[in-house]
Amino acid sequence: MRFKLSKKNGLKYAEKSGDFNKIHLKNLVGYNSNFGSEICHGTLVIIKSLKLLNINKILKNRKKFNINFTFKNFFVYDKNIQINKKKNIIFQKNSGLIEFKLNFNNISKEKFLNFLKKKIFKIPSAKNNNHYDTLFNILNVVSKYVGMVYPGEYSLINSININFNYSNINLNNEVTILSKKNNRLPIIENKLIYKNYEIYFVSIERPKLKIKNEKIKKDFKKKIKKIKDPILIIGSSSGIGYELLKIFELNKDIKILATFYKNKIKSNNKNTQLFKIDVEKDLKKIKKILMKFPIVRIFYMATPRINIKNNTKKDFKKYKLFYNDLPLKILSFYPLKKIKFFFPSSVYSESINSQYSKSKLTAEKNLNKLKQSNIEINILKIPEVNTKHNLSIMKNKLPSFTKLLNKNKNFQKKILFL
Repeated sequence: MRFKLSKKNGLKYAEKSGDFNKIHLKNLVGYNSNFGSEICHGTLVIIKSLKLLNINKILKNRKKFNINFTFKNFFVYDKNIQINKKKNIIFQKNSGLIEFKLNFNNISKEKFLNFLKKKIFKIPSAKNNNHYDTLFNILNVVSKYVGMVYPGEYSLINSININFNYSNINLNNEVTILSKKNNRLPIIENKLIYKNYEIYFVSIERPKLKIKNEKIKKDFKKKIKKIKDPILIIGSSSGIGYELLKIFELNKDIKILATFYKNKIKSNNKNTQLFKIDVEKDLKKIKKILMKFPIVRIFYMATPRINIKNNTKKDFKKYKLFYNDLPLKILSFYPLKKIKFFFPSSVYSESINSQYSKSKLTAEKNLNKLKQSNIEINILKIPEVNTKHNLSIMKNKLPSFTKLLNKNKNFQKKILFL
C-alpha cells in the first residue's frame, strides 16, 4: 500500500482542518527550519492511511478499540509513503516514519492530572456515521489545535492514542480538549473527549532559533580593521556565514562580496555587494567574481541541511559535494593568484561515525593537500554553535560563533589568517 501527498493536498487539508501552520505551507519557513523543507500534516498522513487500510471494515461492529500512532520522523511532499501492515509502520524512505498499533481488548486509560488549559470546538457530524468519517473530523481538530492554538506556530505532534468505547455515552456534540504542559520539557499532554471517543495526544514545542547580537571586543575589532584584502563569503545569509559578514562589515575599508541563495540579506554597508547564487549550479558566477581580484580571502560557508542521523550513501554524496567537491572546484579557478581560503569543519569530524563527519574529514584531508605558496588554507574545527542545524527540543543554550571568537584567540587567528 502506498500513496503520495503533494503541496496541493497540504493546502486543501489546511482549508478543511483549519491548520494553516506555515511549516506545512511556506517554502522559506520549511527551508529555515531544522527539517530543511516543508513537512506534511501528520494527521493527514494518518487519515490517508486509515482510508487505505479500510478502517471501517476492520472496526465494524467493534464495541471498543484502541489505535496508537507514534511519530518517529517527519514526512515530506511528493515522495512515496508506504504502509507495512506486518511491521505496523507508515514510512517514507530516508524520512517519514509512524509506528501504529491496533488493539481490541485493552483500552488505554492514560491519567493526565491537573490540566491547566481547556478548549471547546464544534465539529460537523460524520457524513455516514462511521468511524473513518468521525476520526477524520477529530484528527482535523487535533491538527488545528496543535498547529494554530496550543502550542501554535512552533509545534509538532509526537503521538496520538485513539480510544473508542461504545458503553461510554456522551451526547455532547462538542469536542473538549484538556492540556497540561510538562514543567521541565517543552512537552504538552492533551486529552480530547467527543461522544464515545477519548483521544490522548502529546505535542511538542518545536525549538525556535533565537539570535542574540554579540558585541565584538575591542582587541578583536582592531585586528578586523587591519584586514586589507577583499573578502568573499560563500553562503552568508544565515548561521556562521551571516555572523562573519557582520564581523567583517566592521571594517569599512574593504570590499565584501556575499552570496545568498533563498534567504535575502539586508546590508547597509556601502562596500558590501550581494549576489544570489546557487553553489550547485552557479559556479561560473563565483569564478567571474574571483577573476576581478588579484588577491582574495574566501570563506566557504555553503551547506546542505545537516542531519547526522541520516547515514545513507546518498547523504554522503550530498555532503561530499558541498564540503569537498565544490571547494576544490572553486580553488581550481584561481591557480596563479593569491588565495586565503577558510573552511569550517567540525569537532565531530573524527569522533562521530556519520556520513556528515566522514565528508568533513574527507574535505580536510583533500584541502590540506592543496596548500601551496599561493594558497593558504585555514581549517577550523568548530564545536556546536547556535544555528538552525543545531536546534533541539532540549533547548541547549549554545553560544553564537561570534561569542566563541570573542573568547578564543586561536579561533581569531584562523579566520583572520594571522
